Amino acid sequence: MEGKRSSERLLKSVSNIDFNPVAPSINERTPMNNDATFKALAYTRGQDPNNVSDDYASKIPLGRPGKLTEIADLISYLASDHASYISGTTINISGAKSTR
Repeated sequence: MEGKRSSERLLKSVSNIDFNPVAPSINERTPMNNDATFKALAYTRGQDPNNVSDDYASKIPLGRPGKLTEIADLISYLASDHASYISGTTINISGAKSTR
């Protein structure tokens, strides 16, 4: 990812394009983040599928999975003129889980 960001920084300097990857953690359930996802996660961790979601949420410092609207709000902000000086950085949106 770092190599790609370096080339994107060069692109930004030439064509005024911002590049800010967003790195969300597991969030509220969606069609792509469903029971099958949690069963697979439970299997790889050797856990009960019924407990894996609660176990994961308990390890997030904010105590809950993220909401899709929170991710959308961040992306909307990054696409706005208010974020014009933010470029070339990956933004974790994980309820502070990435700081542990």
